[in-house]
Amino acid sequence: MSKASSEGGSDSYLGGVASRLRHDLKGGLITLRMGLEALSDEEDLKPLLLERALFLEGLADKLTLLLRMGQMTIAPVRLSALLGELRTQSEVRFPGLELVYPDNLTGLKPEIDGDALLFALLELAENAQLAGATQIEFEIQQTSTFLGLELRDNGQGLPTGDEQTTEKLTALGHSSWGRAGLGLSVAQRCAIGHGGDLSIFARPEGGTTVKIELSQEAS
Repeated sequence: MSKASSEGGSDSYLGGVASRLRHDLKGGLITLRMGLEALSDEEDLKPLLLERALFLEGLADKLTLLLRMGQMTIAPVRLSALLGELRTQSEVRFPGLELVYPDNLTGLKPEIDGDALLFALLELAENAQLAGATQIEFEIQQTSTFLGLELRDNGQGLPTGDEQTTEKLTALGHSSWGRAGLGLSVAQRCAIGHGGDLSIFARPEGGTTVKIELSQEAS
């Protein structure tokens, strides 16, 4: 069973924009990356250009996901498979970052937009690595009306300076690392699109905790 979390002409239009964006922008960037990979390794600019191409591919994904957040497709997803894919992609994108999962994943099959949640978790993993984390420990709870994910990393914690509230950290365009400022905003919109919320806390012992709450239909 699948459904859209919201309906209407505006959401349908944005969903169409997202599809075109992914087709045109992402396709062109993949072609660019493949061309760069074919260059001689002696080319001085190859590493820099390849890094920028990969960054732009990720940016295209973020923009696409933001545009389609109003038209999420909710369906039963095996959580163990989703987290397995998260680990596989993290090993490539964030070498040295260990993901520690609980043992109680068998049988958990929440109704979610799996693509959106996977992308949100990858964004949180990237932020943890940028903060110097080497490990993220997951705690997961599911009931008939609620799916909760708590991610605890051992990085340097929230940036110092002004008070770092969840509202500020997830504001569109805000970045503590000189980036595009889309990652945490995407993750928060994913939670809101599921009828839930995202919260970020500094851990007293160091590191950061991110709590994601996703609504589930009562069975």
